[in-house]
Amino acid sequence: MKETEDLIKLPSLTFGQALKRALVNLNNNHRRVRRSEYWWCTLACVIYLAVFFGLRILLEDCLKINLSHVWGSWIQGLLIIPPIGLWATESCGRLHDINRRDTWFGGMVYPLALIIIVALGWVFATQQDIRTVTENAYVWAAICLLANVSLVLTVVCLVFFMKDSDKAQNDYGPSPKYVKDKK
Repeated sequence: MKETEDLIKLPSLTFGQALKRALVNLNNNHRRVRRSEYWWCTLACVIYLAVFFGLRILLEDCLKINLSHVWGSWIQGLLIIPPIGLWATESCGRLHDINRRDTWFGGMVYPLALIIIVALGWVFATQQDIRTVTENAYVWAAICLLANVSLVLTVVCLVFFMKDSDKAQNDYGPSPKYVKDKK
């Protein structure tokens, strides 16, 4: 316990500090992320996506401007990858900060991807409309099972994301929140 007694707690990061730290360390997947950095970056991603989809709705639905010839679905997909990638990297770093493996995050996300794969697989295999997926009991059961697994793991990850940093050094490096007192 002696090693954690000499530690001082650094103040929370501001919005700008959190984004700067996240973007500078974007390619470092083996780092620890403080709670404040994680939540500020999550907010930035939500704002980005809200503005992106808000503009899309405004232009296409309200102003009746057809953007499909200007920026097709693949370009729109490319524009939403950066915030999702930032959020995923920050989520894994947040789990590292409490000495948890990033497979917890994968457990939350992979079932959602499998739902899409199961639904699209059914559509392509049967050559039917996507709305007919729910008419097949087995496909519906698989989708419900995967959704429930993802929901449970999402709640577990949210609890992990809210936990305080490990004070001592863990498997992923020294604490970004607690530093040794220089007395």
